[in-house]
Amino acid sequence: EQKRENKQVEEGLNEQGVGEEVDSKNKALEELVNLIPTTDLRRPNGSIGTQGFTEENIISVARFIASEMGFDIPAFDKNLGTSEIKQVIEYLRENKEAQQKIKEYVIKDPVVTSLLPDGTYAVEDGNHRANLLNLIGVDVIPTIELKGRDKQTAINEHNSKVEAEEQSLTETTKAETH
Repeated sequence: EQKRENKQVEEGLNEQGVGEEVDSKNKALEELVNLIPTTDLRRPNGSIGTQGFTEENIISVARFIASEMGFDIPAFDKNLGTSEIKQVIEYLRENKEAQQKIKEYVIKDPVVTSLLPDGTYAVEDGNHRANLLNLIGVDVIPTIELKGRDKQTAINEHNSKVEAEEQSLTETTKAETH
């Protein structure tokens, strides 16, 4: 029984028993983005991007993504004696499933980058998502590179690819069940 449970965990089975489907979907969607090591997006001072962020921005982004991805971040507990941002980041650092769900969200709504002449990246869109992933310890940031396109064109092209891939995966799943 324990071996079966371990195998289910290894395969990523969730409560509905759809681990392999979810895993293959995630892998297919990952192929639509560049997974840039977090360290490659960091500036010499350790920050990501040049746009500043506030604690409220990061908390808001984290809670928004959590609601979109179907999980909860515990409410701020004033009795713990720490700031809300610290509580949110500590919870997410300790919760690998939440980290994975945030990464999945960012794969669908990736950070937009451009490669600079010195080989570093400029974050064109998604500073808050990139900083959230950095703060919670995710080692890669899902990105799309502009490569001469304007930001909206790059985002629209990515969204079309995601939609087509999800449609293809849905059709494949339906065919396999019949």
